[in-house]
Amino acid sequence: MDSKAQRIAGKILVKLDDEHNEMKEFLDFIYAGYLSVITGNTRSNNYHIKNRERDRAIISLALATGLRAMELANLELDDLNMRNGVIDVLGKGNRKDTLPFGPLAKEHLQAYLDIQTCVPKS
Repeated sequence: MDSKAQRIAGKILVKLDDEHNEMKEFLDFIYAGYLSVITGNTRSNNYHIKNRERDRAIISLALATGLRAMELANLELDDLNMRNGVIDVLGKGNRKDTLPFGPLAKEHLQAYLDIQTCVPKS
């Protein structure tokens, strides 16, 4: 399957081997490393902790699929098929596409979805 992610692979973040994986390092930084940057700023720290699962899931999905920001912003839960590891998107020119995402994006999406099911609706 020829997806956007496959076409841009290696152009943004590089996986040299299991120890040198820039994508994983970047996602780990988003989740935990950023806390060291905002040390001492309680408001930023609390905001980051509240939203880090969401942020990591969005960026992981973007990196795994090559989705544009607007395509990500327009996604609905119904577009996501966790069982098959694919997402339906409406791209440029109202073109419908189904894009696969890998196990790392699936893991991060599931972690975010698990939190969302525990949060009471206001």
